[in-house]
Amino acid sequence: MRNKNRWYSILLIGLTLLLVVSVIGCGQYTKEDIEEAYQRGYNAGFTGGFNAGLAQSGAETVPTPPIAPEPSPKTETPPTPAGAISWDKAKDHIGDRTTVCGPVVGTKYDATSSGKPTWLNIGKDYPSSERFVVIIWGENRGNFPQPPEDYYLGKTICVTGLIQEYEGIPQIEVTTPDQIQEQ
Repeated sequence: MRNKNRWYSILLIGLTLLLVVSVIGCGQYTKEDIEEAYQRGYNAGFTGGFNAGLAQSGAETVPTPPIAPEPSPKTETPPTPAGAISWDKAKDHIGDRTTVCGPVVGTKYDATSSGKPTWLNIGKDYPSSERFVVIIWGENRGNFPQPPEDYYLGKTICVTGLIQEYEGIPQIEVTTPDQIQEQ
């Protein structure tokens, strides 16, 4: 009988604590709570849903500020020098010696891989099969005054050389910096 009473006491204490925590958790929202919830909802794009939830709960709704449209990603290819082609047309010129232009959107230097390659991904980043690649082998990195993966990242460049294809991806192998011009 004592054990039974003891369990009832523990259960009663547990239920009492649960009730107290529930009551404390259901207190009124402060202005800061509402603003924080609004900001989280705004960041996630749920302003209308947040205000609808507040209205259902009887809380005061927060006015929704006008949302400016986000700028769309730049899809236009910048103008290319005379005779040059855009990076997205390089796949149509495999075997041609020409100049290819486009933005460097991703880079990688792999010092542990055979040949120690540096890749400059033009137009689209790895692993997209629609990208154009500039490859600089480790033996040619010393020809560049700065690490190419750092220097060219985010810049729009024009690369001159023979367009080859590797695993379906068009690329130009670069040996000296004079093959690359910044736009």
